[in-house]
Amino acid sequence: MEVVLKKMGNSTALILPPTVLRNLGLTAGHALTLETTSDRRIVLTPKTQVHAGRDDCPVRSLRSATGGHGGLGSHEAGRR
Repeated sequence: MEVVLKKMGNSTALILPPTVLRNLGLTAGHALTLETTSDRRIVLTPKTQVHAGRDDCPVRSLRSATGGHGGLGSHEAGRR
C-alpha cells in the first residue's frame, strides 16, 4: 500500500487509511511509538492499551497488521 506524506502547517503528516485503522483497532488520539531502522524503514507500533475488564490485551502491532514486514519503507511513505 502506498501512502503520501502531506504538508500540514509547519509539520508533515502521514494519513492512515480507514481500513488500516480499523484492522488495528485504532482511532484518532491513540498513542503510537515511532522508530526508524538502519535500512530506512519507519516502524509505528500502537502503545499497549487496557480494555475494560482486561489487563492483558494489547492493541496489535503494525507488524502483525501488515503481514510481518513492520512498517512503511521511506519509498512507500511518499519519499521522492
